[in-house]
Amino acid sequence: MTRQKSTSRILKKAELRTSGLKAIDPNMDFGDTRNLQNMTQLIELLRAKIDAYNTALAVIDSSKIEITELEKIWANSLRKC
Repeated sequence: MTRQKSTSRILKKAELRTSGLKAIDPNMDFGDTRNLQNMTQLIELLRAKIDAYNTALAVIDSSKIEITELEKIWANSLRKC
């Protein structure tokens, strides 16, 4: 059984909000380092972390499948002894 991949409602919301703000003014700045460039960097960082997490899940799932197959082989070998 494979694990469910992670998604983020926050990420989707941030992407929509950022694209809307870029349409108004691509250089929009809200002060205190809150600007579209920093928002875009945070979005990319979150996306990268989610991708890494999902990749790790895929590796775990693959390992679990391999373990199950090896256990079956081992069980069959024991029955023959």
